[in-house]
Amino acid sequence: MKKILFLALVAMLSVQSADAQRKGGNDRKRTPEQIVKNLDEKLDLTDEQEKQITALYTDFFKKELSREERRTAMQKWRRK
Repeated sequence: MKKILFLALVAMLSVQSADAQRKGGNDRKRTPEQIVKNLDEKLDLTDEQEKQITALYTDFFKKELSREERRTAMQKWRRK
């Protein structure tokens, strides 16, 4: 019984570790420029579009918001 519990614990920890690695971990934050570069690769943005989107992301990330305020602001921002 102890072996089964130990194996289950090891399996849970390894899945959790693999999931964190796949997501890039919590300590890695992307800059607005990195986000726009990724969008440009997918959408082939013009230079003007890149500037506008970079400005939107930069303004949004400068704000100090609570979790709920950030969620509401992100919904409004995505509509833009």
